[in-house]
Amino acid sequence: MSQDTLHSWASQSSVDSVLRGGLPRVYLAGYEVFFEADKASAIAEAKKRICASWGLEGVFPGDVELSHGLPNAMRAAEIYSKDVGLMKTCDAICANLTPFRGLSADAGTCWELGHFVGAGKPAVAYSNESRMYEARVPPGLLADAEARPPLDVWGMKVDMQGEPDNCMMTRCVAHLSIADASLTDADVLVDLRAFEDSIAQLAELLSTRSEARSCVMREVQKELDGSRSQRMQSHDVSASS
Repeated sequence: MSQDTLHSWASQSSVDSVLRGGLPRVYLAGYEVFFEADKASAIAEAKKRICASWGLEGVFPGDVELSHGLPNAMRAAEIYSKDVGLMKTCDAICANLTPFRGLSADAGTCWELGHFVGAGKPAVAYSNESRMYEARVPPGLLADAEARPPLDVWGMKVDMQGEPDNCMMTRCVAHLSIADASLTDADVLVDLRAFEDSIAQLAELLSTRSEARSCVMREVQKELDGSRSQRMQSHDVSASS
């Protein structure tokens, strides 16, 4: 294994999970934090149980404790700071890309997904919306539906390459689960079958890294032993002189 590969792996929290001796921690990104407290908690616990059944530890953004009575600006800063801190403790992400208050996924979830991908950590996602992006655009927003690609009322192309959402999200993940088209409108926001499929795929992905993690730990131990030996030799020389 090259030094570059060693340091690349050693910088990722997947190695930290080995050192901790705990389960791989999966950040459960999604709009569920915007549900009222009881519903958000119930969904979080259901997701965590599914993660546990696949040998993973689910970590919900709402797990962080926030101060009470802060002005909006301070509250926003605290949410950002604590959620980023929580993400840094996680080894992977499962992002809910189901459209939220519009045609696309929750903006915060998209940012969090990019954060993990940029850090080189495993990422999977799911969506409970079975229609591709172009099929979701309301006719009233189209100025020329016959154009190829269609043009919206602002003269912009409606062109997402037949993907469920922007390709920068759908193509950055190792796996994207799409729910069955039979979901009712009420189920789209809460159904967890596509979520479980993505978690199963993530568990398999992480298991394939286990040997690589073991190799990293052996290399790290070699480096530690070598450094310790060099320090001892240097100490012996200094003592003899």
